Amino acid sequence: MSGIGAVTPVNSIQIAAPVASQTRREGLRRAEQEVLRQEMALRNSGDVTSTVYHFSRGPDGRPYITGATVTVRTTSEEETGGKTGASGKGQVRTGLKDREKNTAAQEEKKNAAGEEATADSRLKAIERDVIAHEAAHMAAGGRYAGPVSYSYATGPDGKRYIVGGEVSISAPEGRTPEETIQIMEQVKRAALAPGSPSPQDLRVAAAASAAQMRARAEMAKQDAVRAYSGAETGNFGRRDTELSLTA
Repeated sequence: MSGIGAVTPVNSIQIAAPVASQTRREGLRRAEQEVLRQEMALRNSGDVTSTVYHFSRGPDGRPYITGATVTVRTTSEEETGGKTGASGKGQVRTGLKDREKNTAAQEEKKNAAGEEATADSRLKAIERDVIAHEAAHMAAGGRYAGPVSYSYATGPDGKRYIVGGEVSISAPEGRTPEETIQIMEQVKRAALAPGSPSPQDLRVAAAASAAQMRARAEMAKQDAVRAYSGAETGNFGRRDTELSLTA
């Protein structure tokens, strides 16, 4: 019987960054509310003559108020610190432009932190799945299962996470076709043990099924020879077959 060749698994996983449009929109909405609140405070405490709003367009296409220039009427005394009592006009910037820049920077920082946290969470989930997947292979493979080997990826937090794995199966053909059928049955159970077998796992299961079919054909051949000659056939032979089960 021919051996079953190993197939090298692909363990490259890329993490896609989530879209942060909702967070950006909420940040703009809060900035707008803050601008209007500060403008109202100025109107309540002084003689506001005009207000010019500054807008930023959000990801939803809507313009949001993110800054304002408020003109208030002041006295010369307030402007110079003297006591002339003459009236005049002055412009007072609320400082909301700087606040807008700070708010935008803070939102971008929060968005980046949120994306990193999401990526880390996904890597942790992948790691748990891979460990459970390979543990299922090893438990079902029994004495035919070799040690598990893992592949890693570094997350945004700098930590290494398991993102792929492989368990080798050394499956010898039996001394008889009947024994080979039993061994390959255990190989199939090991390959299909995880809840979501990988494409490589399915190929191993198919290869084990093919080996069982060849063993059954050999059994039928031996039965036919015995029926016609009454003699025992020769030794079925043993052969080790290397298989790889992957996550």
